[in-house]
Amino acid sequence: TKDELEAIKAGIWAKHEEAFVAADSYKGKSMEWIATKWEGFAKPTDQGSASPTGVELDLLQQVGKRLCETPQGFNLHSGLKRQFKKKLEDLESGTEIDWATAEGLAWGTLLLEGTHVRITGQDVQSGTFAHRHCVIRDQKNGEQFCFLNNLGELGSQAPFIARNSILSEYGVLGFELGYTY
Repeated sequence: TKDELEAIKAGIWAKHEEAFVAADSYKGKSMEWIATKWEGFAKPTDQGSASPTGVELDLLQQVGKRLCETPQGFNLHSGLKRQFKKKLEDLESGTEIDWATAEGLAWGTLLLEGTHVRITGQDVQSGTFAHRHCVIRDQKNGEQFCFLNNLGELGSQAPFIARNSILSEYGVLGFELGYTY
């Protein structure tokens, strides 16, 4: 009945009001509101530390060259041929290094140092507006090639993983959460 509904609503409202008043005097434990404990993680107030991160110019040039080389018989899109030719010229001259090339150089050297690199997001394999191209496809057979997993003669390397996902931050976070478990 209407009276019963009003009584239920009044009871719920009274509980909310009671909790609201009690919140002012609540003295909980300092960490009980956190769902996951973060012991061992650095806090913003902790002293930072860093290791030297430089590599020899010769290694950067070798990694850069590998970022522009496709396997024998690979049918590369003509637009990419022009891009990789320009990228190689820029690397050889040491000028006009774009963001994607600098990113590839950094990841390549990390891989050669044994650090696994994983990127996830919308269109990360080719890069937004087609600038990265860390994973390309053969135009005739659709076969994929990842430059950063083929540093070859430069030495042993850790794996590089680039996974495209839907345009959703929640989708990426959910995927990565599942990956970590």
